[in-house]
Amino acid sequence: MLAQAYVPTNHGYTFKKANQLFDEYAYKDALGLYEQLLAAKYDKPEVKLQIAECYRNLNNPRKAAFYYSKVVDDQVAEPIHSFHYASSLYQIGQYEKAQEWLVKYQKSSPDDDRANKIVEAIKNYSDFFADSSLYKISTLTINSTESDFGPAYYNGGIVFASSRKDPTNLTKQKYKRDNSAFLDLYFSRIKADSTMAGVEKFNPHVNTKFHESSTTFYHNQQKVLFTRNNYFEKKILKSSSGDVNLKVFQAEKGPDGNWINITGLPFNSDEYSTGHPTITSDGKRIYFVSDMPGGFGGPDLYYTDWKNGNWSEPVNLGEDINTQGRELFPFIYQDQYLYFASNGHLGMGGLDIYQLDLETNQIINLGYPINTNFDDFALIRDQVGHSGYFSSNRTGGRGNDDIYRYDHVFINLEVVVVDSETNIPIPYAQLELFDNKELVKDLETDSTGIFHIKLATAKDYQFRVKKDFCLTLDHRYSTTGKTPGESDRLVLPLKKFVELTGFAIDAQTREVIPEVEISVVNEISGEEHLEHSNEEGEFVLQLFPSERYSLVGRYDDKVDMILGYVPCYSDSVDLTLELEPKLLDVEEEQLTTIDDKAKTTLLGNGVRITGPIEVDNIYYEFDRWEITKEAEPALDKIIEVMTENSSIKIELSSHTDARGSEAYNQSLSEKRAKSAVEYIVNKGISKNRIVAKGYGESKLLNDCKLDSSCDEDQHQANRRTEFMVLEF
Repeated sequence: MLAQAYVPTNHGYTFKKANQLFDEYAYKDALGLYEQLLAAKYDKPEVKLQIAECYRNLNNPRKAAFYYSKVVDDQVAEPIHSFHYASSLYQIGQYEKAQEWLVKYQKSSPDDDRANKIVEAIKNYSDFFADSSLYKISTLTINSTESDFGPAYYNGGIVFASSRKDPTNLTKQKYKRDNSAFLDLYFSRIKADSTMAGVEKFNPHVNTKFHESSTTFYHNQQKVLFTRNNYFEKKILKSSSGDVNLKVFQAEKGPDGNWINITGLPFNSDEYSTGHPTITSDGKRIYFVSDMPGGFGGPDLYYTDWKNGNWSEPVNLGEDINTQGRELFPFIYQDQYLYFASNGHLGMGGLDIYQLDLETNQIINLGYPINTNFDDFALIRDQVGHSGYFSSNRTGGRGNDDIYRYDHVFINLEVVVVDSETNIPIPYAQLELFDNKELVKDLETDSTGIFHIKLATAKDYQFRVKKDFCLTLDHRYSTTGKTPGESDRLVLPLKKFVELTGFAIDAQTREVIPEVEISVVNEISGEEHLEHSNEEGEFVLQLFPSERYSLVGRYDDKVDMILGYVPCYSDSVDLTLELEPKLLDVEEEQLTTIDDKAKTTLLGNGVRITGPIEVDNIYYEFDRWEITKEAEPALDKIIEVMTENSSIKIELSSHTDARGSEAYNQSLSEKRAKSAVEYIVNKGISKNRIVAKGYGESKLLNDCKLDSSCDEDQHQANRRTEFMVLEF
């Protein structure tokens, strides 16, 4: 005969017994009885609700969600069950349905911030994957088919907790919550290639027949803190309600290598749990978790300080860090960052791992692939900061909880945005980061003009930098060939511009002209771009100070120009293009002495000009300023322009290169300018119409300063004579 499954006949007794086991946290045994009741057609909503609760406590969100769905609308369910149902849906990726139930829960429990955070996480779920290329995740060969978690660095390897089967202890007791073995501590050495050696039991003086886990070693690894059930000197101690809680113990290594002087810490209590200790490098502050009274939810994060030979009263880290959920497994890194797990902050589902900056209190979710929609917790980081280990019950593992290694495959980049002229950092500049032309991040510099970012290795990125009154800058940056963990610094110079408003009008009717095409040419760089006036004839230009521009407005047969315009930051006047029929045909011989970038600036065709116009081919003897025969043709062209345009007044200026002293160059340029003016005046031009100005080396057209390595042609570009129309 086939064996028949046991079907209880006294349903009420069985249900009562199952509830008793549930209240004793024996969820696996309670679940067995509840499921037997279902098999016996005793399928009351209360039974299904308890099955859902068992699966939730046994970390099986898929089955928990299935059974919650059967009863969550029933009157037997309380509002909190809507939250548990939504959380389970969130963990298994049913985001839309999870959000629906969270909204219902928020109406009944508006003060539970956990629901708000899950709703926010659903809306921005893709953000968790923004840095997914920064880590390489590896499974460890030391994982068993049971639970392995909570690694800590020790003696060239890791100590971790495991409920694995122990062949040397066939009578090992079971943990009634899930009928697994009680946790013991194990050790495995890290080999040179970062793989793990074999597994061995940690010191028998520390391991007992109950739970041990979550170690931290300090004082040159001669002392240890660890978590253990309330079991001491072969006695199990319970709270007033009959619970066996957790406590933090300390031990020190004896001369023979064994751990001795095992004692509990003074902040322990029989009435609540303490555990998961981590200690600062100086051994004077312990961070730990506890569900002691006065917290904000489940277990909270606390710290205690070593003062006057004793550990101080524990201090809760506060409601900005602790939540209505659970905070667990802290790990202190370089005394500045505290890594911890929580299911109460903005996360992907289950426990997520976070980084807390202890100086700023900023909390960062580490995102995928460190975090998943399963439980991810107990992260540690090596001293160099390039790798570490963490624990997770994600799919693809070997047991219930497994230990994973992570390696950084990114560099740390400091980006500084500066003013291109002054090199002063620009605060709050906006940046966009592109990967393969896809926008992956929006960034902003801080008050010092700096931001820090992690970038995956072997990739090509592009930064787009924006700031009010600055030219948008596109800059390519490659991490190819860089070593993971390497630090680099990138300076991005932004060029500031002056934003000017102008109007295009008909010179005769004085009416505005819409849709005028305006060509804007940088006369120094030769760059050109087009703008258009709007329906009101208005146009806006973004020009760089101290550079020279030609502005040409065209509409049908009408045209006007503003040439040689040099904007400055103090400009506040509107520009006006007065368009009228003009032909811009200038005889070729008139252009021979005018810089090619400003050929159309001659005034014979009635075009208005402002700004400096460079005049070529004015030669002087070395260290002299008298006008030579070779220089006269160039000056004669200026005389011709002034004769044909008798109303204009000009400034004639002379410039030197940067070689020689500043005072000498200033004096020489002034003498040469005066000499050129005297020549023009002697040819019949009124001295009231021309001003001599020497600028020395103060207005170089390039970066060829005294200590530069420029060639002769580059220095020659700075030795020039210019004229600028001052009045019409």
